Amino acid sequence: MKTIFDADHIDELQNRLARLQPGSARQWGKMSPAQMLVHCTKGLEMATGEIRPSRALIGRIIGRLVKRAALGDDKPMMRNSPTSKELVV
Repeated sequence: MKTIFDADHIDELQNRLARLQPGSARQWGKMSPAQMLVHCTKGLEMATGEIRPSRALIGRIIGRLVKRAALGDDKPMMRNSPTSKELVV
């Protein structure tokens, strides 16, 4: 799995970000490249605890099972997965 903590992957990520243009093709949905950058930044803020989303009741009930299924391996997230409202741009 690629990680931002590996120097080789950081270089690859920086190169990809440098190639982004306002007219770049959308690969995952409706966001523009600028919106995607804000979305990814908010995801990192959530990971560091700066943003704390509220948990829905269903998340409290089946959260552990879903978490293992969604994040338990090195596969990328599936397309059209639900997005937390805190990450919507």
